[in-house]
Amino acid sequence: MISREEIAGFYDIYGKELFVYIYRYAGAHEPAEDMLQDTFVRLIAYSEKKDISSDNIRALLYSIARSVCIDYSRKKKFRRETVLDEGAEQNIPDPHTNGDNPLDEFIEDYLMRSKEPGKTILLLRRQGKTFEFIAEATGIPLRTVKRRAAEVLEDLRCRLRSAGFLRDNGMNSGSGTL
Repeated sequence: MISREEIAGFYDIYGKELFVYIYRYAGAHEPAEDMLQDTFVRLIAYSEKKDISSDNIRALLYSIARSVCIDYSRKKKFRRETVLDEGAEQNIPDPHTNGDNPLDEFIEDYLMRSKEPGKTILLLRRQGKTFEFIAEATGIPLRTVKRRAAEVLEDLRCRLRSAGFLRDNGMNSGSGTL
């Protein structure tokens, strides 16, 4: 089994280049961090089963990182399909809209034009789903879900202000709820 000192040394030597490799695959900082951590966790598990020589550690780390990236992709695809299928089966009407309110129409139009993953996060939040549920269902790290939700809500607030639905002090001047 690899000692903690050896793991720390391998991380110091190969951590940054592995992160860059994983980041290219993941396309985002938070998932890449999680995947890098998984790579070293798997290295530890592998070292418990087999002896590892430092001669081939770099190749082994890249092999593990590649497997982590593939697993992440499969997991993300599966969770995304599951969430979309659940929403289609339930066909839950949005309790916040009644179709006659200009504010609700504005928000619905905003959501339909929003990009992923912010759109999915906000739609699921409007259905009462927790951040934890959304993170697990979409395969997006919890911190990223919360950050993206905050970014989308801030953008929506700015657009609502520009459209005259909110005053500068943030008070809602229209009817309806967010």
